[in-house]
Amino acid sequence: KGSGWQSADVAISLGWEDTFSFDINGDGLIGTSPSLSSPTLEARFNDQWHLQGSSAGGANVANAWLLKNNSGSNIYGTGVHINIIDDGLDWRHEDLNQNYIPASSYDYVGGDNDPTPVNSRNDHGTDVAGVAAGYGHNGIGITGAAPNANISGQRLLGAGTARNEASALTRTMNAVDIYSNSWGPSDNGRLQAAPPEVLAALKDGVTNGRDGKGSIYTWAGGNGRNNNDNSNYDGYANSRYVISVAAMTNQGKYSWYSEPGANVLVSAPSNGGTDAITTTSTNNSYINNFGGTSSATPLVSGVIALMLEANPDLTWRDVQHVLVKSSDVVDANSNGWFINGAGHDFSHDYGFGRINAEAAVAMAKTWNNVGDEVSYSASITPGLAIPDAGGGSISSQITITQDITLESVVVPILSDHTYAGDLTITLTSPEGTTAILSEGDRTDRTTNGLNFNFSAKTFWGESSQGVWTLTINDLVSADTGTLDQWGLNVYGTQGSNFNAATTDSVTGNALETFNGASGMTYASKEALEQIEGLSSYLTHIEDLLAQSPEKATGDWLIGTQGVQDQALRASGLDIADSISSQTFNTKNGISNFSVISPLEPTNFIAQSLDSLGTNLSYAYPELLHDTTTRSVIPSLETNTFKT
Repeated sequence: KGSGWQSADVAISLGWEDTFSFDINGDGLIGTSPSLSSPTLEARFNDQWHLQGSSAGGANVANAWLLKNNSGSNIYGTGVHINIIDDGLDWRHEDLNQNYIPASSYDYVGGDNDPTPVNSRNDHGTDVAGVAAGYGHNGIGITGAAPNANISGQRLLGAGTARNEASALTRTMNAVDIYSNSWGPSDNGRLQAAPPEVLAALKDGVTNGRDGKGSIYTWAGGNGRNNNDNSNYDGYANSRYVISVAAMTNQGKYSWYSEPGANVLVSAPSNGGTDAITTTSTNNSYINNFGGTSSATPLVSGVIALMLEANPDLTWRDVQHVLVKSSDVVDANSNGWFINGAGHDFSHDYGFGRINAEAAVAMAKTWNNVGDEVSYSASITPGLAIPDAGGGSISSQITITQDITLESVVVPILSDHTYAGDLTITLTSPEGTTAILSEGDRTDRTTNGLNFNFSAKTFWGESSQGVWTLTINDLVSADTGTLDQWGLNVYGTQGSNFNAATTDSVTGNALETFNGASGMTYASKEALEQIEGLSSYLTHIEDLLAQSPEKATGDWLIGTQGVQDQALRASGLDIADSISSQTFNTKNGISNFSVISPLEPTNFIAQSLDSLGTNLSYAYPELLHDTTTRSVIPSLETNTFKT
């Protein structure tokens, strides 16, 4: 160390912690130690009603800061790392640069490690970062919910392909604790499946992130209520791996734009009432009009950071358990609330309630982790005709013999109905709880057929054992169809009558070989059965290509069985580049590649089948997704978007 070394504090004063991205003095922070000043003394804290108590409509964060960690220090999110996947993030902001981690940051648009926005039109990540983890001890501006948390950013919007999205969700997974996502598909009322690469990345994160305890993914539930949109229709926010967040006003009601959904876990304060959110903005400035589920989501991310400081041993599922049990019932007179079969209050508008940071952190401190996750699946092919509007509903039942104390339920549904937007679909558990999966008479009626995996957190704590009932009602006349297939994938912990010998196999939509009408998509029956989300995403791609074939980027995602990289290059497909991607954990040895080929798009699939034959498992074009920030609120009247 040399004669000049005096203490770890000297290294900090010289900026060595920042230079080497290493916690030299072991205080749980990288960079200068925080002052002892309370975040409540920040210059703009009085404007940050969302951090205050329930009487102000807030999430009770300030009281959570008064709780102590195991070392006796106030809980501020110290040592927890939040990654903001979003648009640009101005990390040089004086309320963001203190705990910024460059090693976990990236710009997919610019192809470098700096997510700084090009201009104020793409600085949404700056606003989001301030809500989650603005530095709360410098007396300058605002504080985040977790004022001592480390923060990093990934600029993804504008380069949202399946590969980039999957990469962002697992980038530096060994360092990041929470990935905060305030973006998603346009909130237009359509079913929009997430790519299988994204679902596989989320599964990888919750399985292997945080040293096996699981990365935490928060997701904005959507702003399309005026478009009759539902958070369940968004394949990202609908994933069982994420915490889907609804928005509330300072008046204690759901924000007028906030989407309902059986997938919604919690709600959190945002705009839409008589006040909005004050947070950081570009060039050391601040705004006081931030909102959308974009703002509710990083608030939840910050509260989870406080929970993880209080108890670093929480798994991704334990975090959800604590939020379910500690959130507050709000707007109690709303007729949307009901008590599920396990005694939990639930609303499709609020999930299990408004997040209460003090209650969540206090509960986290003494929480005992739940048991390992178990699952069970069943499916049937009823082939039931769905009566046209006025002809009544149909019901189909599945009996689950396994006893699992439920957390999440995933419901794959396959129907040839001409307009899926006409259908109201509900699922009723053996204990009589009903989740609304889809609401009929939606604004958009252009979706032909239904091939989608809905999810529900509604049944949390109930037993899976017994008869489940799917009910479908057609609300618009002139279009008909059949319920071809549906299934149940149930997840949770072992119930008292759990049978460990019962065979489990997760079900998808058991289609035959998929040959899309565009000539640009293909999947074998085996791939469709084994790769989560592949069937629904190919259906979604076909819908997009029918409207906008130019969305194909020229790259391809391809899966082969028994054909590796060199053989693929020599296959006669004239592949310019191929990169192996260990995305899917399939059971039959499918190898996954990203390839570039100069072949005409409409010829690629046909020539791939000619060259590879039965060794081709799937192939489809990489698309640039139409994703947007979720401070954008769609206007029903004009079918455009406004902030």
